[in-house]
Amino acid sequence: MAGDALIEIRRRPDVFRDRVRAYRVFVDDDQVGSVADGGTVTASVSPGQHRVYLKVDWCRSPTVDCVLADGERALFLCEPAGRPWRTVLDATVGYRRYIDLREWRFAETEEDPPRFTARPQPRPPRAGYYGIRAIVCLGACVLWVAAGAWFLAILTAPLLAFFCVMTVIAVGRR
Repeated sequence: MAGDALIEIRRRPDVFRDRVRAYRVFVDDDQVGSVADGGTVTASVSPGQHRVYLKVDWCRSPTVDCVLADGERALFLCEPAGRPWRTVLDATVGYRRYIDLREWRFAETEEDPPRFTARPQPRPPRAGYYGIRAIVCLGACVLWVAAGAWFLAILTAPLLAFFCVMTVIAVGRR
């Protein structure tokens, strides 16, 4: 592999946001592949300075610059930035920071980085989380109907249905 350097991009697996979408990988504004959920892409490049970024639709990651010597390997780790509830905000206002891309720095004795142990996945909410909210919405609907505020009761009904469905799903995961 004389005269070549490698750029490797690994994507964090099992993240809810963008789980079914592949990120397109760009090195020096040329697409070199795409990385799916839990996947890896390796691109052979010439030694020197390179600009790496990822895109999905109109959203992208910040550009990361790296300088590679002959035979050197740069490893980048990527995952969706933000949380699932911020998807609309990130896809509009924060579209340039939609994907988190960072370079992994190797220690002297290290051969390969651990598999994404930097940030633990948040636990899904338990059934009680949604169940309490469903009870509150039901109580609000009953009070509004009793007070004659039918319009507010009708507006609250879809929220009540959502919390009831999520409670059933959360109970089913146990």
